[in-house]
Amino acid sequence: MKKPRDRPPVLPMFGQEPAAPEPEVSLPILASGLERASFGTSVAAAVSVQENAAAQRAKVKACLRAAERHGRTDHEMQMNLHMKGDSQRPRRWELYKLGEIEILRDADGNDVRRATSGNHKAVVWVLTEKGRLTP
Repeated sequence: MKKPRDRPPVLPMFGQEPAAPEPEVSLPILASGLERASFGTSVAAAVSVQENAAAQRAKVKACLRAAERHGRTDHEMQMNLHMKGDSQRPRRWELYKLGEIEILRDADGNDVRRATSGNHKAVVWVLTEKGRLTP
């Protein structure tokens, strides 16, 4: 006789409590907002790369600092830092969540985009005031 399969938790609707309880420990940036089913594994992975992630975050930030108001796309950062996208993009996302970087906008408030080597349009990232003031 077949056993019933465990079902993943139902995602909450807008305005309801989150599926995963807020952890009591301070978690790495990428470990927030996870589903209960993947919480433990994701936290373990985030903790395991936390030290290296801090160094990579500093490199991404320095790369953007050097670009000043011209900014850089993800691809430009990856080429400049010799860093794979799977390492650079999470660090950029962390800096964004920390309020240290933002998308460059033109005078009309539109995202500034530049063509990549594959001729796709990519957003340009720059440091925020907070990002320029912190090391």
